[in-house]
Amino acid sequence: MIDPFTYWSRVLDSWRVMGSTGAMMARTLAASQDVIAVRTGMMRAAAHSPLDANYAELSRMVPEKVAAFSAAGDAVMAAWWKAQADGMAQMSKAMSGPFRAPSPFSVAEYWGDVALAMLRGAESGVRLGRDAIGPIHRTATANARRLGNRRGAS
Repeated sequence: MIDPFTYWSRVLDSWRVMGSTGAMMARTLAASQDVIAVRTGMMRAAAHSPLDANYAELSRMVPEKVAAFSAAGDAVMAAWWKAQADGMAQMSKAMSGPFRAPSPFSVAEYWGDVALAMLRGAESGVRLGRDAIGPIHRTATANARRLGNRRGAS
């Protein structure tokens, strides 16, 4: 059974992680916009002058997306498997409840377990969002930093 102070501190921490994930999404979108602008200029320049094109940079576009989205997919699947295991454990515990003689303590323990299972579900959902966007965020912001010096040149 979890005490109310720990419970609510975990709820507040989940909200904090959700807020930071939202900020990470905003930074990812801004970085992606910058990268698209620079690379579009590079593609335009390559179309006008193929011999002077930056093929090293242009050849990074597809492999880096595959790597980032694969890592994001791995994070989603790991969280999904954990959620399934947690759900099955909770279901097993919930199904054993009706076969016991009820007492005030067992009823309180049961509903405490239900509240804790719901909290774990919320926490895993919040972590899922953070972990899924993480690889994409790292790739987009690294590209924006790397290409930032070239913005004036294109």
